[in-house]
Amino acid sequence: MSKQFSILGFEPRPWVDPADVAARFRERARACHPDAADGDAGTFERLSNARNVLADHALRLSALAELQGSSQTPQAAPELKGSAEIAFRIAPMLQKIDQLLVQAGVKASLERVLVLGRLKAVLPDLVSLASEVDQILVNLAVETRALDANWPQNVTTPQLRSLADRWKYAQRWREQIRLTRFAVSGCLGSAAAR
Repeated sequence: MSKQFSILGFEPRPWVDPADVAARFRERARACHPDAADGDAGTFERLSNARNVLADHALRLSALAELQGSSQTPQAAPELKGSAEIAFRIAPMLQKIDQLLVQAGVKASLERVLVLGRLKAVLPDLVSLASEVDQILVNLAVETRALDANWPQNVTTPQLRSLADRWKYAQRWREQIRLTRFAVSGCLGSAAAR
């Protein structure tokens, strides 16, 4: 996994600026892109894979933990600092909204209006939840940078794995909420167009 770092010219460490990853990828990709005269698809694929790993906080931290030599995963679920209850709020809210979206598609006019009203009512809660997840991501970035400041002394493989898992959960939540907001907006927008 250290190749992921060296392919793009980075030292293995917890924090790598995503803008630097993108810039180095573009710089190196020009020469080996399969459409270039001297392009090499294999090299380009390795560059793309390295970019994907280094640009994703969870993947980068997992790669770094693997590089440190331990393939054991934490036994307990990762603790999400300051947001333990959010995990128990996200799933039920998304399920409720999914049910409402299904109902909105099959109900008669009056029932559809009532369902759309319920969708409008849960939208502020969904927006609030999205803000909470965004704050969790900000806190994870701060924590990752703090870990990077202590790198490699005082940083353990379990710390890296736990942080990687927390990034993975928070990124997944952000994507689920984004897709749900898009679906709700589409449903409410199509109702307004009628």
